[in-house]
Amino acid sequence: MSIKHYYEFNSRFFLFTLIYTSIFTILMLLVWSSNLDAVSKSTFVGALIGSFVLLFGTIIQQGHIDRLSENKNKQLIKNIKTMLLVDIVNVALGYISTYKIIDAAINTQKNQGTVPSSSWLKSYVPRKMSFVNALGTDLAMLDNETLTAVCNLISNFNVTNKDIIFHSELNALTSRHLDVLRNDLKQDFVKIIIAIKLLDAGYKVGSVLAIDMFSEYIN
Repeated sequence: MSIKHYYEFNSRFFLFTLIYTSIFTILMLLVWSSNLDAVSKSTFVGALIGSFVLLFGTIIQQGHIDRLSENKNKQLIKNIKTMLLVDIVNVALGYISTYKIIDAAINTQKNQGTVPSSSWLKSYVPRKMSFVNALGTDLAMLDNETLTAVCNLISNFNVTNKDIIFHSELNALTSRHLDVLRNDLKQDFVKIIIAIKLLDAGYKVGSVLAIDMFSEYIN
């Protein structure tokens, strides 16, 4: 049981005990001061004790259900983070390919070479994240910091993709156009690293290698 549920359960139990003890005491005083015979009084007291045991058992059972629900949610959140992590890394690999081709085009222009018309850029528009759309409202189960990082990353991906498509429709690509795209991609890599760190707090070997790989394209 987590500390949160421990205090919730104990607060619930304390409140129940306080209320029931007060009611039990009042009823006991009323019963024993009444003109009922001993058998009736004993029956009434037995009923009060029985109801106490029943309500107490209900509280214990609810606490058990809460613990099971908490464990289930923890596993679900862990699965969501794992799938998001895999999806982000897979999509990000496409951004590396796009970055490399744009960087090569910039170097070609610097060396007085000729860059083909902009239409070739359409072949390097990275794919969108697929798992995020499938998640729907389950995405809201993430903590605020992780959710914000993932949403910012998705937003950056969308902006970059639109920029690439926009530039692919220009008549010619200048060095300024290519620099804009390369800077967009660098910002994406920064967001990717932030998201990976939050999604994989344990920093598994795969995540560390991914972070190192994406860090190469930031500077």
